This record gives sequence, C-alpha cells and structure tokens, in this order.
Amino acid sequence: MENLFTSKMKLKNDRELLKILESPKSFDYRAVLAALHELERRGFSLEEFTSIKLELEKKFQEEIVSKNSTSTNAYSKVVIFGSSFLLLPIIGAILLSINLFDVRSRIGILVVLLFGIVYTMLSLFVLNLFSYPFWLVLLLNSFGGAMLAEFFWNKYMKVD
Repeated sequence: MENLFTSKMKLKNDRELLKILESPKSFDYRAVLAALHELERRGFSLEEFTSIKLELEKKFQEEIVSKNSTSTNAYSKVVIFGSSFLLLPIIGAILLSINLFDVRSRIGILVVLLFGIVYTMLSLFVLNLFSYPFWLVLLLNSFGGAMLAEFFWNKYMKVD
C-alpha cells in the first residue's frame, strides 16, 4: 500500500524503522504502515505486529473509500443553470469549470470556458440589436444555462 510516507521509509535504516514500530502512537498511522511494509520488503518477520498492520490497513482503506465517496462537485446542475439564467452563462461556465477542475478534466475546462465566453458575447450582440428586451435576456440565458447544465455536464462530468 503506497502512501506519502513510503518513499521516506525506504531511506531509513532498519533501526529507525523498528523504532517507529516500537511507539506507533507517536507517528502518523500512514508512517507506521509504510515502515511495516518497508521492513517486510527487507525480509523482516513481523508476526507480532500483524494485528497493528491489519488495523492500520483497514483505516487506510476506509480513508481512501471516504475520499472517493465524497462529492467533488462544488456546484450542482441547478446552481449552474440558475446562475446562468439569473446572471450570465459565463458565470455558469466558470462554476462548471471549477467542478471540472476537481475531476481533472483539462479539455472540459477549456471547452466550457470557451463556450461560456463565446455564447455570452453572441448573446450580448443579439441583445444589443433588440435593445435588451427582458424576455429575450431570459430566453438566451436559459438556453445557455441548459447547454451547460445538461450537455456539457453530461459530456465532461461522466454522468452514468
């Protein structure tokens, strides 16, 4: 089980690693787990530490599951649509881009921001032609918001 302490434990000598196991409460549990794995890799028999190892591995797995199960979406579809509808589609594009940053979709970020900028500029151009009628503002904003919340969300947020 690799964690952020694994590479550090490879640099320690056997005595330093055993010292960590002698007082596991003094160290981060991931450091203790990495020390256990490193000593096993070096051929040490660590049967007296089996219960500690199992407990720490369980804690490590629970932490991974907890991180994976928490939602990375800072903004929901409703918030993205609502901000596009009430403000401007570029605002919704920025919020969706923040979500895409969390899921590490670089292409999605670029496409969504480009859409938001171009769509907002075209909307403002059309609105200038008709001297900003309120119904047209709402219509254009709702279409831009729907595109962001449905099309781009489903495409880049990998909705199943």
